[in-house]
Amino acid sequence: MPWSRLGQSWGNMVDQIKIFIELPHARLWSNRNTHWRVKAPLIKKYRYLAYRAMNFEMARLNETGWQRGKLSMNFFFKDRRRRDVYNAAQAMKAGIDGCIDAGILPDDDWQHLEGGGLTGSVDKENPGVFLIFDRLG
Repeated sequence: MPWSRLGQSWGNMVDQIKIFIELPHARLWSNRNTHWRVKAPLIKKYRYLAYRAMNFEMARLNETGWQRGKLSMNFFFKDRRRRDVYNAAQAMKAGIDGCIDAGILPDDDWQHLEGGGLTGSVDKENPGVFLIFDRLG
């Protein structure tokens, strides 16, 4: 279940929106050899999960969307196993698309969305990922 934490706002302008959602299903990671029929419903579900979280946070902050932004992702895993955060970022494609569907940015192309940082940490009780969008324009 998605939940949002602390969208920061200054005056009438929101410069940062954070959402926290569960990690993508293991079959969405690029190192998995998953048939498209298995993967398609998982992508659809995860995209909708991110859409709902972003839509809720934008409504809470009374935000209508931006022209340009930067995306950072902070991953929280349930254990200390070695994980590749770039592989984790690739698995987030459906989640990013869901945020775009919610209207935070017009598109996720290079003209509208810039890459930010990727980090990984351990949180045994709450594994998931923070998607942090910063306004650029």
